[in-house]
Amino acid sequence: MDVLLAVSSALSDRLERHIAQDFPQAQVTVAASQNLAALLDGRRWDLVVVRDGTLGVLDDDTRVSLGMSLVTVPDTASQDLAPVEEAIAARLRRARRATVDLHPFIETHRDNPPVMHEILRLFAVEAPQRLVSIEAALPDERTGCDFAAVAKAAHSLANTCGTLQCSAAVEEARALESAAREERSTPCLVHARRLVPVVTALAEEVQAYIARLS
Repeated sequence: MDVLLAVSSALSDRLERHIAQDFPQAQVTVAASQNLAALLDGRRWDLVVVRDGTLGVLDDDTRVSLGMSLVTVPDTASQDLAPVEEAIAARLRRARRATVDLHPFIETHRDNPPVMHEILRLFAVEAPQRLVSIEAALPDERTGCDFAAVAKAAHSLANTCGTLQCSAAVEEARALESAAREERSTPCLVHARRLVPVVTALAEEVQAYIARLS
C-alpha cells in the first residue's frame, strides 16, 4: 500500500509511526506541499494525507480522482489527531482488503466448486497455524530466531497464498523465507510484520466466503 503524507514534519512523524504500527506493509512517502501536485500526477496512491490549507494546490479533477483515498488534517490540529488517525486506519483497512481479493481465485475454480471449497477450507485452518509458527519462531529479548521453522512456515504460506492468487502475501512470504534461509534476523522481523496482517486479512476473507456458503 502506497501512502503519501504532505503535512508538517511534526505531524508526519506522528502519523508515520501510527501507520507503521498498525500497517507495517504500507510504504510511506513524506513530501512538501509544493511537491504534492507532481507526486500525484500519473501515480496511484492508496492514501493521501494533506492539511486543509494544502487543498488549494490541487485542481478539482485531482480531488475527485483521489476520492476516498484523500484524508485532510485541519490546519488547527496539533494534539488531538485521533479522528485523523481513525480515518487513516479506515482507508488503509479498505486498501488492504483490496490486496486480498478472492475473485480471481473463485473465477479460476468456478467450474469445480468441490476443489475450490476444499482449498479454501484448508487455508482457513492452516494459514493461522502457520502465522502462529512464525511468530513463535521469531527472535525476542530472550531467544534467538528459529530460522528453519520460519523458513518452513513462510514457504508453506507462499505456496497456499499463491494458490489463492494473493500476490501481496506471496511476495512477503517469499522474502521472509529467503531472509530465514540466509539467517538474517532483522529482515525476518521486517517481512514477518508485513506478512502477518496480509495473511490475516486473506484468512478473514476466506472465512467470510465460507460462511456465506453455509
